[in-house]
Amino acid sequence: MGSKLDWISEIADKVEDMDKKISMEDLRMVKYYWEEKEDLLSWCDWENRKGAIQEFAPEVVKAWEDYFTARRILCAVIESIPCS
Repeated sequence: MGSKLDWISEIADKVEDMDKKISMEDLRMVKYYWEEKEDLLSWCDWENRKGAIQEFAPEVVKAWEDYFTARRILCAVIESIPCS
């Protein structure tokens, strides 16, 4: 497993290759909003930047969509539990 700096450098190289469609700031925001808030929708630019993130790291968008869907299903199932 590489160091954090190796990961950032690798990401930066990919970003340059993609003509900066996604910025390092975008990546930091994704990381921050997930690690600190566990909610990418809290980031006001998520919907605007999701397309660029999809091109760069489709697994991030797919994982978020799967998580979001699973969370909604879990909420519905829990709400349907009779408590009486």
